[in-house]
Amino acid sequence: MMMLSRLCKLRPVLDAFFEYLQEDSGVEEFSELTRTHLCQPTAEDWFMIQCLGELLAPFGALINEMRSSKHPSLVFALPGFRALTIMVQDKKILDHVSASVQGKEFEPRVRDMMLYVRQSFARLLEASCGDLSAEMSWISLLDPRFTDTELLTADEKRGAEERLVDEMFTTAKAARSSTTSNATANPRPVSEDSERLSKKIRTAYWERLYGGRSDAQ
Repeated sequence: MMMLSRLCKLRPVLDAFFEYLQEDSGVEEFSELTRTHLCQPTAEDWFMIQCLGELLAPFGALINEMRSSKHPSLVFALPGFRALTIMVQDKKILDHVSASVQGKEFEPRVRDMMLYVRQSFARLLEASCGDLSAEMSWISLLDPRFTDTELLTADEKRGAEERLVDEMFTTAKAARSSTTSNATANPRPVSEDSERLSKKIRTAYWERLYGGRSDAQ
């Protein structure tokens, strides 16, 4: 994707270079190139390159976000792929690129071909997201940024919240069991202050995790 973007930025330089090859001095300096019938990219070629760049740009955005995020990549997996899928499914994704060549003979032909590529990307992403959905929906709630996300359906959110609570209690139970077995020689009752503190911390955790939603607790 970055290579295509850089290539588009070099278009003026490449056009100037091919113009120079038509001059006598250019023919003399680059005689080996001119003998190999080096072809200048056509407007149709450039349009195809631009379309591919637009289709791959959302993938680049996903990769950059996963690289720069301070949160574990696994938490980001389902929302990230869902967002990517929505962008790739957009049938207008090539509109602003097509506007620059509107009316050209090659525009509809190349556009149809690139939209077919878009559909192929979308199908592959949908299949990947389907495999991720069952296990990853509750994990995404570990990142507070996704507590109010629209990338999960209402049923998925509800199921994810229930699964997350189950996982929390399972982990807490395992940790408590381990602590109890290690402290049987000198057990100490939990004080009332400790109970209140635990509830306070738990409430703060829920507010942090679910973005203060009233229905989260």
